[in-house]
Amino acid sequence: MSDKHKTVGDVMTRQVMVLNVEDNLDKVMKAMEHFHIRHVPVVDGEKVVGMVTQRDMLAVMHSKLGPNAPEAGGDTRLYERTFVINVMTKDPVSVTPETPLKDAVKLLRENKLGGFPVIATDGKLVGVLTETDVLKVLEALLEAEG
Repeated sequence: MSDKHKTVGDVMTRQVMVLNVEDNLDKVMKAMEHFHIRHVPVVDGEKVVGMVTQRDMLAVMHSKLGPNAPEAGGDTRLYERTFVINVMTKDPVSVTPETPLKDAVKLLRENKLGGFPVIATDGKLVGVLTETDVLKVLEALLEAEG
């Protein structure tokens, strides 16, 4: 692997949309659709306290909370009354920008994750590392091989 792809900080997505614990699922769905994202860190103040993923949202859609559930009768207002804190993965696996990329990839694979927050040593969110970021690196390596 080339020197330019050694750490998470070299390949992570730096512009990150975040959610607050009090945001509702309607906001999550609209944001994921608008920004074409599948992994959103959840913050309480400046601290990352969770992660909401497209998988989490699919689970809600197919649960008793979803508008297609018999109890809902097509009522999408349930998304307005359900909050991020109720569906997020609490205390998500995270890495630092200095984490070797190979270690982060192993964490993704072993934990069957699609992404996780990247948190600096001062505790601040500085990005996310997703499977898409990793695939971009793989693509570049394969192209370099010819």
